[in-house]
Amino acid sequence: MPLHRSRLLPAALLLAITSTLTAQDALPPGVSRVASVEGITEYRLANGLRAVMLPDRGAQRNATTSFDRTNYYEVFPASDENLDWALDLEADRMFNAAITRELLTSQMSVVRNEFEIGENDSEYVLYQRVFSTAFLWHNYGKSTIGARTDIERVPIERLQAFYRTYYRPDNAVLIVAGRFDERRAVDRLNRAA
Repeated sequence: MPLHRSRLLPAALLLAITSTLTAQDALPPGVSRVASVEGITEYRLANGLRAVMLPDRGAQRNATTSFDRTNYYEVFPASDENLDWALDLEADRMFNAAITRELLTSQMSVVRNEFEIGENDSEYVLYQRVFSTAFLWHNYGKSTIGARTDIERVPIERLQAFYRTYYRPDNAVLIVAGRFDERRAVDRLNRAA
């Protein structure tokens, strides 16, 4: 059954209304609080729609690698505390990464799995073939994840040397975007560095 705009309206209203509700606030008519566990609350609207709310989704962090760069990023609600957390995280990543044989062994299956996902993705395979043809004499013609033998047999010393060579402040760019006080961010960054 297709959803009509009139059926979606109560959900949109609920999102707007419940984002500011506390446990003591009265709910709109026809809305009932079903259950609440550890900050996650389920509501039911008069039309039967169930909605689950988690006001604080925390932060998201990830990394990507391309031909000329690796980027690490965090997305989080704007606050001085969260900015401090992110700057501390990146400063720690820049200076204190523990690249050990044990860590390499524990992460090997994760990296190999990512490699195999690419091997089984027809779009990715086509992309790699086009690049390998376009860049015959350049490393852009090779996959950034490397070959299976690279992944399975990389010497730990080579990874440690790569980290020492490239993970340096003079080889990095930090981008801070969003709602923040620029002067305070620069002060925090200077302290974290």
